[in-house]
Parts: sequence; structure tokens; C-alpha cells
Amino acid sequence: MATANQANSTNSSEKLKQAYSLASEAASDLMDGVKEKAQIQYEANKGQATEVAKKAGNFIQERPLTSVGCAFAAGWLVSKILK
Repeated sequence: MATANQANSTNSSEKLKQAYSLASEAASDLMDGVKEKAQIQYEANKGQATEVAKKAGNFIQERPLTSVGCAFAAGWLVSKILK
């Protein structure tokens, strides 16, 4: 009887180890997929951010007084909102 209990215990331990291994592999695969998608989004958004920064730089160089006026107005508005 003791041998049967030991066999069941060993069998259960092996099944538990297999389940843990499969869960670990599934989680690893999922994380790899998420990481890949995040990298793709990062690259796409990095390009967009660079484009916006270039456009803003060009606008500031072409219209410096308008840029200073906008910055002043934005600062004034924020200060009024925070009061």
C-alpha cells in the first residue's frame, strides 16, 4: 500500500513539474510576443516624435515672435488654472 502511495506521489510531482514547465514556456512565449509588439510601436512612435520635433523646430525658426507669444500665453493660462 505504501508503494502505491509513493508512486502516486511521484506521479503527481512529475505532473506538477510538467505543468509548471508548460506554464513557464507559455508565459515566456507571451512575453516575447508582447516585447516584439512594444518594440514595433516604439519604433513607429519614435519616428513620429522626431517628425513633430523637426516641425516644431522649423516653426520656431520661421516665426520666433509667434513662438514666444504662444509660450507666454500657455504659461499664463497654466498659472491661472493652477491658482
